[in-house]
Amino acid sequence: MSFLKNIVSGYLGNKANSKLSGIKNPHARRIAGNLLGASPLGGFIPGLRNPPRNPDQNLLFGARMLSELQLRQELQEQSEQFGNFDLVGNESPVQQNYDWRARLRPKRGGASYVYGTEYAQDGAVGGTNILQPIIDSGGLIWQYTPQIFVSAGANYNIHELQGMNYPIHAYINSRPPELPIASEFTANDIDEARYMLAVFHFLKVITKSFSGDAAVAQGVAGTPPPVLLFEYLGEHGFNKVPVIVKDYSIQYGEDVDYVPVHYKMGSKDTVTYVPTAALVSINLSVNYTPQKLRKRFDITGLTSGQAYSDGFI
Repeated sequence: MSFLKNIVSGYLGNKANSKLSGIKNPHARRIAGNLLGASPLGGFIPGLRNPPRNPDQNLLFGARMLSELQLRQELQEQSEQFGNFDLVGNESPVQQNYDWRARLRPKRGGASYVYGTEYAQDGAVGGTNILQPIIDSGGLIWQYTPQIFVSAGANYNIHELQGMNYPIHAYINSRPPELPIASEFTANDIDEARYMLAVFHFLKVITKSFSGDAAVAQGVAGTPPPVLLFEYLGEHGFNKVPVIVKDYSIQYGEDVDYVPVHYKMGSKDTVTYVPTAALVSINLSVNYTPQKLRKRFDITGLTSGQAYSDGFI
């Protein structure tokens, strides 16, 4: 009986993988895999009961593992529904939809610099662009809830006079928060693998400046790395905070699998391997323009919470 079951399992597995691979839409493919896994046939299809370590080798296992992603999406939809509220007292109700996920994106005028000169406002990109997954998501979105350590303070000069029991502190200035962010990215299917590769490439781009003969010909030589916007946790969390990326680190572990990502660059087929799990750490520093600090900063507005809309934290 076990021999016959193996034959049936192999046949059903080949048929299922063939049908699922023909579904172009990744969301539809995941839903189909989950439905098939939950059906009575799921027990006869390899990879659903005892999944392999590398989900890239089994579309059904990858689709079932992505049920966690669907759960996060459902929680996100519930959070957005909870964030929809009516402001009482207005003639016409105002509804606001809050996306509280951690996002790092370019300013509207800097998208062409970050994403490349071929990037268009309507989202169309000429040719192949490795950053296309980030373009589609409106910036780098952390795949999982990141760990952030916010540190800030005030600087004082200490005056110690002879015969005094306590020193005198003279205020100098305040230090804005530093934002070190650490989180894991995973590649459970080809879409997540392409997004991970886009994240790695995105970090390389946003820490580089324009230089060389090409930059001279374009008239942008010496342009520094871009100032980005960091958004997280809603209106009074990190609300469009202007930041620069000071440094980043990516862990290429030795105890994880690596999956190939294929891209066609012109007439050449390229392949790049990315880890199925990688820890990515990014250090952000706030960066306000002198004019904004002079014209827009108001300690009273920051105290009441109104100044958060200007990106101050």
